[in-house]
Amino acid sequence: MRMPGACIASLGVALAVLSCSSDTSGPPPLSYGDTGVLDQGYTGTGFASFGQVLDPQFLYLYFNDALPEGSWNCLSDGYCGLGGMTNQFGTVTAADSFLFVSTANFFDVGSNKEVVVVSGGVVTKDLTIPNPSQFDSLRVSFEWSFLTSRFDPTTHNDSIVVRLRTSSDSTPLFKVTTDDLQAGRYAEKAGGCGTQSVIPSRSILYAHCTDWALKTVDVTGFRNRTFALEFIVAEGSQSLADQVDQPTAFLFRKLKIEGGK
Repeated sequence: MRMPGACIASLGVALAVLSCSSDTSGPPPLSYGDTGVLDQGYTGTGFASFGQVLDPQFLYLYFNDALPEGSWNCLSDGYCGLGGMTNQFGTVTAADSFLFVSTANFFDVGSNKEVVVVSGGVVTKDLTIPNPSQFDSLRVSFEWSFLTSRFDPTTHNDSIVVRLRTSSDSTPLFKVTTDDLQAGRYAEKAGGCGTQSVIPSRSILYAHCTDWALKTVDVTGFRNRTFALEFIVAEGSQSLADQVDQPTAFLFRKLKIEGGK
């Protein structure tokens, strides 16, 4: 057995030489595995919204009285639950299904008005890690894509955000803006991401976007707490009087809560 810092005495003919060696390689890296608190396939029957279907592990973040954000009124302030589950959004595709949230405008028949959407979002069910003491570390892992039909960060710095919410506070985990794309902090997908109709018969061109990219965020500090993850897309400085529809979309997939040992 090798002991770090052990000294080995070697005798020579004329003198004794004392040589010492130390192991500086450090501990092995943690090995991460899915905790299983979320099913990343998004194959459930879901909930309907604007003709879209959402995986049952998620709720619409706004326009939902059961959530702290539920006091927003979609028709009057533009904070709406607008998103769904698909395997294709413009030219962005996946073999399995993925989720998206959008700021596409829509016409509300009941109020006979065009609704300008400034933010959309979904939130996971409340998550509690089983037997958290078995893990030395905890992280959120997902793949994401950011699409926008407007590329004017000076006046409209549109964004996508992931937040971790507990019963008492909210912690930002990840954010990308159109300013980040313009500055080259994230690579744009050559040729854009084509057109998509989030609202039937309303085709929108998403000329600026990213391809799928992996993101991991350490959340070890929350492994003993119950929390939820919010996925939000927002239009920066958007006036409710501006009915020109230039939406942004946040796509995400392969969402996992991983424990490290």
